[in-house]
Amino acid sequence: MQALDHLLSVSADGLTIHHDSQAIHNNVQEWFANAQFTIADNPAWGHNLSPFRFAPQNEDTAVALEISIVKKLSQDVEGLSIQGIRVSWPAIDVMQVVIRHQMGATNLQLSNKEL
Repeated sequence: MQALDHLLSVSADGLTIHHDSQAIHNNVQEWFANAQFTIADNPAWGHNLSPFRFAPQNEDTAVALEISIVKKLSQDVEGLSIQGIRVSWPAIDVMQVVIRHQMGATNLQLSNKEL
């Protein structure tokens, strides 16, 4: 599997291309960086977490976020097989998402502004 860097980073060899586990990690990062309806040519693609921006930071919200992420991320990121997920809040307005998948794990920290 190959994927262009979602930030379109450039090296001396041209655009940065990720392979295998790095490609999956890059695609997951890109999905979290783009809310649904913000990509002009594919408005259905992207996270649907905006309704959770002001939700209480508790276990019930974490479970609802986990379900939402698993359903939508699995549809949008081709080749991703989610094996486990955990949402927590290490600080106020900072959400940590750990996703276990077939190529390892992706660990992200998001602020409420990014939702």
